[in-house]
Amino acid sequence: MIELNLLPDVKKEFLHAERARRRTIALAILITIIAAGATVLFAFYVYGVQSVILYTQTEDIKRKASQLSGIQDIDKYITIQNQLANLSKLHEDKVNLSRLLTFLPTLNPAPPKNVTLTNLDVSTEDKTITFKGTVKDYAALTTFKDTLINTEFSVGGSDEQEAKKLFSEVTVESAALEADTGVTFSIVTTYDEEAFLQRNAVTGVKVPNIETTQSASGVPLFNGGNND
Repeated sequence: MIELNLLPDVKKEFLHAERARRRTIALAILITIIAAGATVLFAFYVYGVQSVILYTQTEDIKRKASQLSGIQDIDKYITIQNQLANLSKLHEDKVNLSRLLTFLPTLNPAPPKNVTLTNLDVSTEDKTITFKGTVKDYAALTTFKDTLINTEFSVGGSDEQEAKKLFSEVTVESAALEADTGVTFSIVTTYDEEAFLQRNAVTGVKVPNIETTQSASGVPLFNGGNND
């Protein structure tokens, strides 16, 4: 059988282009419909579903808040919870004056100028420590005072850490020579709180190996200054 193609090439190309155009238009319409549908669904979720969820959660919060407010002494429990949350910071800011017991062996001069302490009065409000006790003579008292004046401490236990004076003020409040016991005294000191804060690691204290004018002369000063 013989088939004859009666359509010219130009006509065939036109029909092919027409079919391609119709497919392109149909695809564009389909994409537009899908995009419009997605937009509608998104708007429904945003303005519908989310509004319902927000309303439900708000009502749930109100209901639970009402239940909590109905609990007896709830304010006390909340206050205790807030205090517990601050315990760590309160512990770090706490003054640990028990460290003074570890400092005392360093603060006490070697015999025969050693001190016999009879009382320690500590005032955290004024940041003062009052040493009361007896020594052999006035020279020993002066040595003890000079020791307190020059005692240093470092925070962190590092050799690179700058040493600070443990006591900023040292005052011989009273001193009296007793026939049987020697010199009874009372010395008031103002301490550096950094040495006793719980958060600071203070490994110990040290006294520089120096001889002051008062220690050499053996005459105690009563003017309250940190004079050498």
